[in-house]
Amino acid sequence: MTIRAPLLTVLFVGASSLSPAQEPAPPPVAIDAAKAEARRLDDLIAAMRAAEAKLTSVSLRMATMARLPGGRTMSVRGELRARYGEGRATYAKFRYETGDGLRGSVESAQAAAGITLREDDPAFGEVYVVVDPALVADLEWAGRVLQRDDLPGMPETGSSPERRAASPLGSGLLVALRRQFALAVQPRSEHDGQPGTWLAGPRRAGLAADDPDLPVADRVEAFVRTADLALVSMRQYQGEQVVQEVLVEALARDVDLPTEGFAVAAVPGQKPKPVQQFVPLWEAIQQACLAAEAKCEKDAAARNEGKPAGEQQPAEVRPSKR
Repeated sequence: MTIRAPLLTVLFVGASSLSPAQEPAPPPVAIDAAKAEARRLDDLIAAMRAAEAKLTSVSLRMATMARLPGGRTMSVRGELRARYGEGRATYAKFRYETGDGLRGSVESAQAAAGITLREDDPAFGEVYVVVDPALVADLEWAGRVLQRDDLPGMPETGSSPERRAASPLGSGLLVALRRQFALAVQPRSEHDGQPGTWLAGPRRAGLAADDPDLPVADRVEAFVRTADLALVSMRQYQGEQVVQEVLVEALARDVDLPTEGFAVAAVPGQKPKPVQQFVPLWEAIQQACLAAEAKCEKDAAARNEGKPAGEQQPAEVRPSKR
């Protein structure tokens, strides 16, 4: 699709250009303070993940905003419903609008029968497709191999409503922020009258300033609510200007979510087409799977280098080829 909800890119921070011999060792007090700060953040993320692991269901409404390259803005409002354990299912629906007037909507549902996707796209118009379970398994495999959670057709896990299902309280978003920014717990401990933990920090040193895949922000602030350990507010700044914002407007945990709430609204007189019949999305899916296979081949070649033929291990293949 040409336009999707604003997404946070998960990146690993490059090492400093200084070697250990060049970089003076910080004083012991500074080391202890840094370790203590890292432990506080580790404990918070662990607590959020533990709370997420206990969830039976979640329902939330979110709003996001981002400034796109070229100065355009995009705003997104949407909802997510997810059931965990037996009868696992996910439903997401959101609408987006750019500052220059482009509008669209995405609705998706994932259950044992696969993924149903309905999208009103500014470039392609109405899209109504289904991704069968075997292809969903291939996509999930490709996402694991490539360490990506933004593959086409997949419900995702970051800052848009559909990406939050895998970490509904926001632990995944907090981990991504930690990789990009030097987060530290702040003295203030309240947001909109609710107690919690404020985190803030500058962009990490060593990130290339001209890399388009890295955040343009130079600092971030985020708030994790104490009552439910949910990350409910996040803002990234460039100078004094907000360049990305995530706001959780409502969140309910362990609520009764009936099955009919996990169905994409039907297109009158139509059935969803197999995704193979919608060329742009099908090609994107195939490219992702081929990229994952190429990485597995490369990794296998590195592992097997110098080993006798009888000890070499084959490259991992996508589930549908096993």
